[in-house]
Amino acid sequence: MKAAGCDGVTTALVDSSDVAVAQTVKTAGINAKVLIGGTAYDQSVLDSASASSALEGQYMSSAILFDPAIPGIATMLNAFKQYVPGYKAGQIPDYGLYGSYIAADLMIKGLQEAGQNPTRQSFISNLRTVTNYTAGGILPSPTSFANFGTVAMLPETSCQYYVQLQGGQFINAAPGGGTNTICGSRFQVPS
Repeated sequence: MKAAGCDGVTTALVDSSDVAVAQTVKTAGINAKVLIGGTAYDQSVLDSASASSALEGQYMSSAILFDPAIPGIATMLNAFKQYVPGYKAGQIPDYGLYGSYIAADLMIKGLQEAGQNPTRQSFISNLRTVTNYTAGGILPSPTSFANFGTVAMLPETSCQYYVQLQGGQFINAAPGGGTNTICGSRFQVPS
């Protein structure tokens, strides 16, 4: 990477591997920003001096911004405080915890859509009519289950959060910070 003059590195690994890549980039003196795909945006990174040091100044992409100013996030974090033993207010949940919450929410949505006497078929068929799922306002862009498994399922515009580790805290890296997202438009790759 150094010899090639790379100025950016992206990963999508488990936390320990993401941290190792970021540390290697720093140790090797590679002048590159690291963008990590989601998983390193959690409390375990903040609680580890070596992980925080390795990731200081680096970026993480996330479909979620753990800001209680977002009503859906506040609801989720309050549920964690109430029902998850050991979860403390102010902690950033890990992927397993918030992923499970969203999966349960989606299951509930599917059952609501399936009708009074749900079957597997009615669950799937009716869930595939949902075009604006946001997990109760947690996700910054609606997910559509219509046209499942095709390009038409993907939104024309999709938004994401990007956070940067600064001074031992995750800061929203979007222009203007706050709860702003960074959005992009779908494009077609030429064949």
